[in-house]
Amino acid sequence: MSVIKDHFKNFRDSIDDKAILVLIELADKSASDLRQNADFMNHTYNLRSSLGAVVFRNGMIVHENFEAVSAGSDGLEKGKQVAQNNIPSTGLGMMLVAGEDYALYVEARDNKWVISGSSMRLAKLLQNLI
Repeated sequence: MSVIKDHFKNFRDSIDDKAILVLIELADKSASDLRQNADFMNHTYNLRSSLGAVVFRNGMIVHENFEAVSAGSDGLEKGKQVAQNNIPSTGLGMMLVAGEDYALYVEARDNKWVISGSSMRLAKLLQNLI
């Protein structure tokens, strides 16, 4: 019985590893999309630096994609912290991040692309994969 359990565990781990590779590719594409399409003004560069994506597994980040832009190192750290604070303790997945508190305000007030547009594109990509 232990041999059968080990076989199924190894099979599940293999599937998880392949899923993580797909999620990493999606995370990198989505993070790039976030940066390319973000059309808001850069006063401090913190909002732009807080944009990124992470892939996680059982509460641990296995891949992250953030870039510091100009003097926006505070935003970079906020983006990473928001991601870390919102990762579930079990399971695997991917998360798009806008770490600055005012990201939604910029989208709503000025009708600028911050994270929602890339989130919608990601949702379509995921639907096509299924």
